[in-house]
Amino acid sequence: MQYKIVASDLDGTLFNNKAEVSPENWAAIEQMHKMGVHFVPASGRSFGEMPVELRESPLIRYYICSDGSAVYDKHTGKSYDLAFPRDVGRQVLDKFYSYDVCIMLHADNVSYVEESTHNAEHYKSYHMNKYWVYFALFFDKPVSNLKELAYSLPAIQSFCVFFKNMEELQECKAFFEKDDRILVAQTDPCNLEVFASHAGKGNALWLLADVLGVPREATIGVGDSTNDMTMVQSAGLGLAMENAVPELKAAADEIICSNQEHSAAYILEKYIV
Repeated sequence: MQYKIVASDLDGTLFNNKAEVSPENWAAIEQMHKMGVHFVPASGRSFGEMPVELRESPLIRYYICSDGSAVYDKHTGKSYDLAFPRDVGRQVLDKFYSYDVCIMLHADNVSYVEESTHNAEHYKSYHMNKYWVYFALFFDKPVSNLKELAYSLPAIQSFCVFFKNMEELQECKAFFEKDDRILVAQTDPCNLEVFASHAGKGNALWLLADVLGVPREATIGVGDSTNDMTMVQSAGLGLAMENAVPELKAAADEIICSNQEHSAAYILEKYIV
């Protein structure tokens, strides 16, 4: 099979343990670009939360953002949205605001947070590790009244929400899992990522393949966490990292190297060249 799209998760997949893209991976992405293969970052992050070197790289045009709630074309500025319908988004908000939570809300390819609590101490109180605190402080956009903004938006792409109380997290997770309009993933012990069931990285990958006229079987999806599940299951070739969660490994066609061993370079050598 001549693969034309490689959709790759970032944290724990493309990134090494220092949250960097290795020189080996950049060289592989460049080689794919020369071969006419689209390398597509596929992340729970909004486009604005992705590292600047990925956002500005001339080697990358398309981005799967916010757990597949948007596919962004950097060349045209067009965003193909798979957001929550407004009524469902408001129902999700109602549920979250019934708990003591810290909300990162994705809309218009931006992640919004509450300005009055936009500080390291507040984020740490919701069990965010150093990486998440840095991420929130430097990539998210604070607004003066997040709740008011949230209920006013015509469309919400996704939520990343941190809990203080783990019993409440499990209760909330179970509630959403019963609703077939909603998908929920957990990429950290203390968070939930929630997005529309018609979204997800798998549906976003298929949408992009259709836009590009690429057969769906000519796609590769690779990841390490539960929010990569639909992409790994939907891709023509679904790959799980050696460091992936067990359920993703069980769903994948193959298990490849760890994120410390240059996943893009591995994929280029084994499946494309």
